[in-house]
Amino acid sequence: MSISKGRNTEEALCALRKALAKASTSESVIIRTDKLKSYQKAMEKLRVANIKHIGKARLSSPENNNKVERFNGTLRDWLRSKRVTGRISENKALDGFIVFYNLIRPHKSLDSRSPGEAVLSEENIKPCSSIRERVSLIHKNVPH
Repeated sequence: MSISKGRNTEEALCALRKALAKASTSESVIIRTDKLKSYQKAMEKLRVANIKHIGKARLSSPENNNKVERFNGTLRDWLRSKRVTGRISENKALDGFIVFYNLIRPHKSLDSRSPGEAVLSEENIKPCSSIRERVSLIHKNVPH
């Protein structure tokens, strides 16, 4: 999710002004952003003394949002492949994505297993076939 419509300096400046208005404090403020140059340029234009801008986060720091960005990219790519019209369809699509992400999609960190398969193996539950195989059989039998 982005707090501005664009990625240029003017959009960043507008977003920073909104954030500062909501903060409405006379104490010093720390603003963390990604390394996008437009945020640095916007901070230079603001010239407010009580603001400290941190323009990057180390990969191992809790402020780093790479995992969230990756998840958002996965969700975006999955939704692009679906036809979504209206809020009800959006909710159904998100429900479908949750099933896909947790029960079907292989994750590198889980040795190419889905989270559902990883839990089954940790609990020593032996399903008759993998979740992915079952879903693919169901998908083949559903008329399109």
